[in-house]
Amino acid sequence: MAYQEVTRTNYGGRLKNACSGVFAGILMFIAGTVLIWWNEGRTVHTADMLKEAQQVCVDLQSIDKVDHANNGNLVHACGQALTSDTIFDKAFNSVRANAIRISRTVQYYQWMEESHTETHEKVGGTEEKVTTYTYYKGWSSQPVNSSSFHDPAYKNANSNGVKVSGIENDEVYAKTVNFGAYTFPENMIKMIGGSEPFDQLQVSDDELADYSKRISPNSTLNSAAVELKETVSQAVLDSVKAVNDSTAAPTEQFKPKPSHPYANAYGNTVYFGANPNTPEVGDVKVEYSLVPCQMVSILAKLDGNTFSSWIASNKEKLLVVSSGKKSMEEMFQAEEEANNMIKWVCRIIGLLLIVGGLKSMFSILGALFNFLPFLAHIVNFGTGFVCWVLGAAWALLVGAIAWIRYRPVLGICLLVAAAGIIAFFVMRGKKKGADNNLQPAPAAPQAQPAPAPAQAQPAAEEPVATEEPAQEPAADTKFCTKCGAQIPADAVFCPKCGAKN
Repeated sequence: MAYQEVTRTNYGGRLKNACSGVFAGILMFIAGTVLIWWNEGRTVHTADMLKEAQQVCVDLQSIDKVDHANNGNLVHACGQALTSDTIFDKAFNSVRANAIRISRTVQYYQWMEESHTETHEKVGGTEEKVTTYTYYKGWSSQPVNSSSFHDPAYKNANSNGVKVSGIENDEVYAKTVNFGAYTFPENMIKMIGGSEPFDQLQVSDDELADYSKRISPNSTLNSAAVELKETVSQAVLDSVKAVNDSTAAPTEQFKPKPSHPYANAYGNTVYFGANPNTPEVGDVKVEYSLVPCQMVSILAKLDGNTFSSWIASNKEKLLVVSSGKKSMEEMFQAEEEANNMIKWVCRIIGLLLIVGGLKSMFSILGALFNFLPFLAHIVNFGTGFVCWVLGAAWALLVGAIAWIRYRPVLGICLLVAAAGIIAFFVMRGKKKGADNNLQPAPAAPQAQPAPAPAQAQPAAEEPVATEEPAQEPAADTKFCTKCGAQIPADAVFCPKCGAKN
């Protein structure tokens, strides 16, 4: 069973929240810009420092005696980091060892709360958030304040506190660590890694008995679970017990001693409770680890019979302590890789801050359309895409300007090269367009000639009337003035038409 809370925000409230997000977005945008600018400078300065260091670094062949000739120089050396100190834990004086460091890590068995939120948007602009809270028992690095739990049935489930208090995470270091004829300073002692479990703890029975007496036998009962039985069903308790059993790591051959039944040591752990195989709310376990004497490799400035940070010409410092035997080249390569990793991590974080800031600033646009969820989703998708494009462009611009600031020659050359490439493609596009304009347009496909219509037979030519030359009449004849007939010369009337001549 889980506990749920439902909260609703109307259109006006969501619009108000979006307006508030604008200011947060501005801060994120500025923070991302500053981070990218700082990171580019840090990367360049560190790279320059490593390059200079690699050129001047001296490889010490022996650490058996102090090398006064290289005093003040950056040196690389390998050897055993040894100490004659016996260090002990402040909580248990009997937890002691000849080691460089002893670490104590404390965990508390508590009720813990998890939440999962689902958001539903409705027409009209109302937003509904359904938050589901679930509870389980587990180990935590800090005591859990159960008074802030949302489910009333689990509120104050950790009210009984923890079995012991006053024991917190802690580290104890050896005061003197020798490196051949040299002595490590305190900061280099703390840089030595290679931690491993402090197995086979030898904790005195008196100390364990003293802690066991502080724990009441009644407190080993899960009183919080007893209180929960009144309000939570047995099925819920069974499910909680299943989770509890699944998270508890079994400890083989655990046998509490009668003199201190509620404080026992096994492996590298001191356990405060009845049984680590069945932990109860309030139980505490303290785990120990140590850094033993070991082979180490260093990059440091030789300072008499000790070492200090080497300072490059650009004021950057170098001081490296690494576990194991490593060559100078391997150590510098590791530092360069670490520098590159930090560079890209900061770039990604800076980009995310810039894009997140832009999204917060532009969220007001999507909020205006929240009365129609599908329309708001479209607007948010569009603004999100624009924010990514603008954010990436801005991050690149800031990085480019930073490169010009920190490496002017290289930065300007890169900028000129980029501008030249852009100009080349722009000019090439224009030239191609001009060539296309000069080329004649392709001839339109010629239409196939239509079949010639059948030629009509030429019409019979009408006889053209031609005026024949007048015939000269004979001497004893003449022509009729009306019909043109040839008549005798002395005829008064035409014998053919009867006209008078």
